[in-house]
Amino acid sequence: MITYTANFKISTVKKFLASGESQAGFAERAGLSRSRLRMWVAQFQSVGAKGMLKPKTGLNYDAQFKLKVLKHLGNHSLTYAKTERLFDIRTSGLLAKWEQRYLSFGMSGLGRRARGSSNSMPSTKISQSPAPGNPPDDKVDKRTHEALLAELNYLRAENAYLKKLAALIQSKQQSAAGKKRG
Repeated sequence: MITYTANFKISTVKKFLASGESQAGFAERAGLSRSRLRMWVAQFQSVGAKGMLKPKTGLNYDAQFKLKVLKHLGNHSLTYAKTERLFDIRTSGLLAKWEQRYLSFGMSGLGRRARGSSNSMPSTKISQSPAPGNPPDDKVDKRTHEALLAELNYLRAENAYLKKLAALIQSKQQSAAGKKRG
């Protein structure tokens, strides 16, 4: 894999922006992939030349920052890549890991882990840090076991009905399409 210096990336992006050429044409002429050029341009527009120069390796983000980024991601319906550029997070795929840990373990999943620790999170009381959408302990549903089972059975029946309805509609559409052809 070829690695490019920050100065090369910056000069390439500046040349591209000044050229007025399409990304595909410029990338081909420069011997780069279009996606690589697009990534450099987005990074340059997001953090500028100085942001492209500074090293971003070995950073440890605290749990509050991670939560802030995840909330921004959800509230603004952005892609992981756009959110990473916006917050100058240069490790691709890091947000997906943070989101998975947060959904599985709550705030404790966003905390720092010691280097060399296993990928699986320790078994802690998940109820201390509920995942989004889960109510805190003081707001836990107090319905009886029987009431919850009755609701579950109702929802299962409703789901089965909707599946059968969708299958019926699909079969009618297919038979109508078959009659048009024949």
